[in-house]
Amino acid sequence: MVFASGIAVLLIIPLGIVDAITGFNVHLNVISELVGGLVVPGKAIVMNMFKAYGCMALYNALQYAEDLKLGHYAKIPPRSMFRAQVISGLISVMMVSRSLYVVNLV
Repeated sequence: MVFASGIAVLLIIPLGIVDAITGFNVHLNVISELVGGLVVPGKAIVMNMFKAYGCMALYNALQYAEDLKLGHYAKIPPRSMFRAQVISGLISVMMVSRSLYVVNLV
């Protein structure tokens, strides 16, 4: 998990620059699968978890940067943008955990 997130942290700056200049999103799907398969050969579930952590960490970081960019254009203070992102993330976690609890009851 730390290694997958580390790959996303290393690639966020270059891929963020490419995304900001060209508007073309580069994803880590294939790279994450390849590295995950090389690190833990023969374990498909671990490879999929590696891919999920690597891809989603990068995707969420780039989405956050894009939201901050739009907030900057709209002259919204960065602290307010950060606060809104954290609150919406917490609400999302509560809703998903509640829905999983309800599904497990049935």
